[in-house]
Amino acid sequence: MSSKKLDKSNAYILTAIFMIIIGIGLAIGGVGFAGSLINILLTVLGVIIIVFGVLNILGGELVYGIGEIVIGIIVIVFGWTLFWVALIVIAILMIVLGVQGLMNKAPIISTLGQILSGVLILLLAFGNKFAWDFVNVLYIVAGVIMAIDGFLLLLKK
Repeated sequence: MSSKKLDKSNAYILTAIFMIIIGIGLAIGGVGFAGSLINILLTVLGVIIIVFGVLNILGGELVYGIGEIVIGIIVIVFGWTLFWVALIVIAILMIVLGVQGLMNKAPIISTLGQILSGVLILLLAFGNKFAWDFVNVLYIVAGVIMAIDGFLLLLKK
């Protein structure tokens, strides 16, 4: 029973430390840090998929393993392209849902929020400087809040 509490306590401490590190990184680096973090995560994801592909080939699943290796390479090489395509699709869907909500007389605040969020995402996707400056401020604020939350979590445990 005490080992479970110790494990839970360690998880809180690790979570707090990661929150502090990521929060400070976002507060100092803003969009640049977030972009680097996404780049690292896409690369790690691609490598993990490739490793699973190799393991499947070694396990006798040749076609499945080759498919996973190809997907892993695509994620590593074209990860940012896939990221931006997904971002544009999400933005368009948000705008369409917002307009549909307005046509169906849904609450005005939520539908306008969807439309404005979609427009902001599209501006980001197409490199609008104002949108990037706005997101940079959001990253910095989120980083400060995350770091403070991590410190508070450490104090709690």
